Amino acid sequence: MSRNRAEGWTHAKLSGHQNEELVLKYIKKNTNILCKQFNKNKIKDIQCDGIKEKNVMSVLGDSTKSKTDIKIVWDDNSITNVSIKKSLGGQAYLISVDRFIKGYEKQYGCVIHKDVKEALRLFFGEREDIIDILNQKNLLPKTNEDVNNRKYEIRKNRLIWTSLERYNKHYADFLIKWLKENIENISDFCFSKGLVKEKENWANSVWYINLIGEGKFNLIISVEVINKKCAENKDKIVVGKRNGGTTIILPFGFVQWHQGQMQFHHKYNSLTTMINYKLQSELKK
Repeated sequence: MSRNRAEGWTHAKLSGHQNEELVLKYIKKNTNILCKQFNKNKIKDIQCDGIKEKNVMSVLGDSTKSKTDIKIVWDDNSITNVSIKKSLGGQAYLISVDRFIKGYEKQYGCVIHKDVKEALRLFFGEREDIIDILNQKNLLPKTNEDVNNRKYEIRKNRLIWTSLERYNKHYADFLIKWLKENIENISDFCFSKGLVKEKENWANSVWYINLIGEGKFNLIISVEVINKKCAENKDKIVVGKRNGGTTIILPFGFVQWHQGQMQFHHKYNSLTTMINYKLQSELKK
């Protein structure tokens, strides 16, 4: 059944909460498996807000969505915060460039270089003078492909990668360099923290599981492992080849423009290929 964008988002949200409820039941029926997975003795409590999920405090002083879908409280009072992924690929985080920059700097106590910030704004469309930039002589279209790409850039109010390189190659090179040097934190931002301020709401495990009949997969991966493996595979960070470069490939997936924002995608195959699979425990239904 085909859905428009609004219907698609509604379905994703409702089916996601439905899946979480089924995961809760699964945990209660398979406590021994979960205890073995996390090297614990007993589950003391399970918490899930589901459809009634509440916003939490953000590092920017406003509110944001928690990165945790289910909290597992163990008998030693330790807590495992789980982020549920019901699809093998999809949105891991959607955020404006401005909030990403401010949130990232707050979350990791750093300052992103001004040239990287400019590159992000140009590539993801947060510069009001994009049309003026596109009209510069050295950026004017030369081929039919350039003409098609230019129509896309005007429509999305952004620079594709080939245009960014022609406009300022230093910006383009510096952005890729920054992504490689900071991919461990970027992965952590997407899977664990986001803009969430309180540590108690950060996810520390990603659980790929779908119990609503949309797929057969069931794997828990530590966020710490994902982050470290991303750092080890930083050389996989390259610009996508299609349409003059509209996406940036990351070790855990990719990031692209979406409705004027940065949309980070996760990909199950990228993660499981990157990670030494023997170190992971696959849960059997």
